[in-house]
Amino acid sequence: MAAALALALLAAAPASAGYNEGLAAQQKGDLPTAIREFTPLANSGNTLAQVRLAEIYFNGGTGVERDIARGMEWLRKAAKAGNVDAIFFLGQALISGNLGQTKDIPEGVRWL
Repeated sequence: MAAALALALLAAAPASAGYNEGLAAQQKGDLPTAIREFTPLANSGNTLAQVRLAEIYFNGGTGVERDIARGMEWLRKAAKAGNVDAIFFLGQALISGNLGQTKDIPEGVRWL
């Protein structure tokens, strides 16, 4: 699922200054820098940055511990704001019970 999320996001266009820097840092594996770049954008409502943060927290890596709960917070924010990728992955997680979610098929179907 994380690989599919990453692939879906590669096609997304940046929406604000700092997004390209965050994306470059994430692709290099510099996750702390990616988080620093994406967080202000995500806090201002940029759903692309919110989904990127979700991905980083779901996977963890050098300098960032895996934090499924935090990843879900960002994914839900992006989904509630209408980001299609976030809606899809949230629905999938709820239907399958992935990402630490309690399996909730009706809610997952509503998201999808």
